[in-house]
Amino acid sequence: MDFTIIGAGNMGRGIATRMLSGGNPVVLIDREPGAAEKLAAELRPQAAGEATVRAARMGEPITTEAVVLAVYYPSVPSILSLYRDQLAGKIVVDIINPLNETFDDLATPPGTSAAEQFAAQLPPEAKVLKAFNTTFAGTLVAGEVAGQELDIFIAGEDEQAKAELSQALDASGLRPIDVGPLRLARQLEGLGLLHITLQGRLGTDWSSTVKILH
Repeated sequence: MDFTIIGAGNMGRGIATRMLSGGNPVVLIDREPGAAEKLAAELRPQAAGEATVRAARMGEPITTEAVVLAVYYPSVPSILSLYRDQLAGKIVVDIINPLNETFDDLATPPGTSAAEQFAAQLPPEAKVLKAFNTTFAGTLVAGEVAGQELDIFIAGEDEQAKAELSQALDASGLRPIDVGPLRLARQLEGLGLLHITLQGRLGTDWSSTVKILH
């Protein structure tokens, strides 16, 4: 599967690193073209198999199967407005934890999630998935925590889209876990908030992960 990652920050780097390690081509887009170009150049040596990585400018046509929103919550509406028609039929992966301005609660109203809000802004043919919001950038670059593969929880309505993303994650050394329909993004975003707020209390320095063991 090929991916366009919108956002060349830390999470964009982490996700691109893992996808390239699994042989998945990546296109990087950022509002600052230089940031996307710089990250693409840094990641090229890490591309495995037939994978490639390149930068594109914001507003250029998206031709990949999947699009990852790796930006801050307030930035998403304008990006979805720009690309709305192009996202019909594509897998749109929302990784965002919609934090409030003080970073101690979610900014979304009760009974909804950022992923559901984004899905409502897109054509019904867009296949919106929630994923990656409980993993931190540094752990994605490393690909593990304490020798354990990372669990990537996925919520969404389209079973085929979840299966295709899961296959790409598995090839990239990650463990996909299908949690159910998109409404469960509410619980994933709550879990993401909890994971973030525990960093200071536990002193884990953004190097922990949420893992299901049995």
